[in-house]
Amino acid sequence: MKQTTLEDLYYGNINPNEISFVRGSEYGKCFDKVTELSKSVCSQLSEEYINKMNELESAYTRILSETEREYFISGFKLGAKIMTEVYNGRSSIFREK
Repeated sequence: MKQTTLEDLYYGNINPNEISFVRGSEYGKCFDKVTELSKSVCSQLSEEYINKMNELESAYTRILSETEREYFISGFKLGAKIMTEVYNGRSSIFREK
């Protein structure tokens, strides 16, 4: 029997953050470029600066993660609000059949 989306959510089967990306996509190309540049820069740095670079990347990743989470929550709330308005909304000029 196929589970509903709510059941999938309840059982932890919905994990959008675990979706992988296509290597040849624009995102994949950018990811590869960042990786390449990071390796290039780190190869020219002392151990102390590599550690600072890693700290910087970690802090930046946390900022992006927090931002992404908040945008997701905001978008979800907006979607729910739209659905509520669609479900409860009445036209001021037309009657429902």
